[in-house]
Amino acid sequence: MSKDSQRAFAEYGFRPVNEEVATEFSQQYPQPEYLFDINYLGGWETVDKTIFGADGVWTQIVEEIAQPSSISGVSRRIDFYWGEAKKDRNGNYIGRYVTVKGQGFKEYQRVLVTLMGDTYRDRVGSDGTFSESPDLIVPPGKKVTVEVNGTTGSDKCPMTEKELIKLGD
Repeated sequence: MSKDSQRAFAEYGFRPVNEEVATEFSQQYPQPEYLFDINYLGGWETVDKTIFGADGVWTQIVEEIAQPSSISGVSRRIDFYWGEAKKDRNGNYIGRYVTVKGQGFKEYQRVLVTLMGDTYRDRVGSDGTFSESPDLIVPPGKKVTVEVNGTTGSDKCPMTEKELIKLGD
């Protein structure tokens, strides 16, 4: 940024980074005793991850604030919808697809879907709902767990292809 640009910014309340311009505005912007730059915090990559990332401090604070027990009278709810039975080439039952839906949550809350040791991350949409449908067939008896800011739901894939499919949590 040019010196003229630095001066213009300084006139509107921004500390100049050019040493010559900073000297010109030293009365307006005295040197803080403990001035540091982004490198002191590990650089932008580290700051982006630890402060603004999925598990970052800022993200956790925003999610903590967004923890109502209900939104507009709608209770929190996590439902599991099991699809049709899937079979392998030999006709053996190998599991079902599952779609997980939630409602009554605050926008941007983090959704964690754990399935067979893998975790899928999502966010609650602007309407307070989410829908996560990992492109996996869940084997019989395997559990799917969903956690949204302290509300947890889980269900197991039906053991047989003829087993009654439970809807809801």
